[in-house]
Amino acid sequence: ALRISPRVHPFLCARPVPAKPTFKCVNSGRHFASPPTAQQYSTTADGAQREEPNPPKIPAEEQQSGLPARTYKIIHFTDVHFFRPSSLRPSQLLNKSVVGVLNGVLNKKKRAFKPDQLLPVFIEQVLEKKPDLCIFSGDLTTVASEPEFDAARTVLDPLLTSGLPVAMVPGNHDRYTAEAQGRMESRFGEWMGGGTWRNGRWEGASVDSPWPRRFQLDRLVVYGIDPCVPVILSGGYHHPGEIERLGKCLAESQALANPAVVVGHFPIRGLDGAAYDKIGHSLTDRDELEAVIRTYPPVAYLSGHEHRWFINAFDCATKVDSFDDASVEASPERSAGRSSEASGHRHPTYMLGCGSTTFDGEDLAKQAGFFEFDVVSSELRGNFAANFGRYQWDGQRYLLLHVAVPLSVPS
Repeated sequence: ALRISPRVHPFLCARPVPAKPTFKCVNSGRHFASPPTAQQYSTTADGAQREEPNPPKIPAEEQQSGLPARTYKIIHFTDVHFFRPSSLRPSQLLNKSVVGVLNGVLNKKKRAFKPDQLLPVFIEQVLEKKPDLCIFSGDLTTVASEPEFDAARTVLDPLLTSGLPVAMVPGNHDRYTAEAQGRMESRFGEWMGGGTWRNGRWEGASVDSPWPRRFQLDRLVVYGIDPCVPVILSGGYHHPGEIERLGKCLAESQALANPAVVVGHFPIRGLDGAAYDKIGHSLTDRDELEAVIRTYPPVAYLSGHEHRWFINAFDCATKVDSFDDASVEASPERSAGRSSEASGHRHPTYMLGCGSTTFDGEDLAKQAGFFEFDVVSSELRGNFAANFGRYQWDGQRYLLLHVAVPLSVPS
């Protein structure tokens, strides 16, 4: 496994990046000028195969206290981009789809998405891990065609029917044209409609309910939002009342001391921690969404869309690698009602941009991967996210990258 500090990784915080970063293999202690190969960083110094574990760490005082605590292990994946241009009839190319097809065929980077090859490996590894919850943050498809959704449903079936909870939201490519509305729901509605996880399924799920949609797993609550609309470019906006409803939902979770995660396709903040406001590629109501997140902070906000992965945070003033050896400071405007504050501990809201889970091209900054992290609900320490791990594709499987969270972000 790799341990990459924020000093050498451009996506973890807004700090100067050396011209030639180095990578340290924590298994063997060797250094490399570029990301090691699978063989280099999956072996120990004596050559034995080993993958560095990333277990949750519960503070000793909490283990001894007898007070209830719960850790939820979450897998976050995104932007798999199935593409089936040969299945489209000429009559289906009389709208924005023609732009997407030409871009997919002619753009070398767009051809680097390989969901048919990578997702079966991803699913195999996830089933081995047996997480508490898998979250998908949008863009199953490229032009939201029927064959693309059919292919996605077929390839993802082993995960969706495994008995593991899966929560999904659409991306802008899944709402690519007006004609495509409802196609994702017709195949994945069981995992998009919210509900409470009981008896191996989301009970009470409904794709007719307004966004945000609430996914309840024990005490953990995930709110899915959908700002994806069929516009000319690649931006989006929330439907009337959606952000206000999200605020009310987060306030309710806060009052009940339930840990909350929000998942939406578009980032709020980008690679360097600055506002993600690319013209034509971002949310037009980004500021309103950020205001709600800051007022009623969840433990994490998960996104896709930007194919370079990153982690940053609101109000993060102190480095946190794991919660047993670091403290976190938060700004004074934190809501006094938050359970973590009531317990004497303040925690940041982490923002995870997952990049893509299936990109296998020359741009290593976009290399396929997924996140694994814990959400902890603790009587002593409140609700918070911890133990972040980035798994990255290396030609054969996804290998663990130990990730340090950011030292600071713009407020």
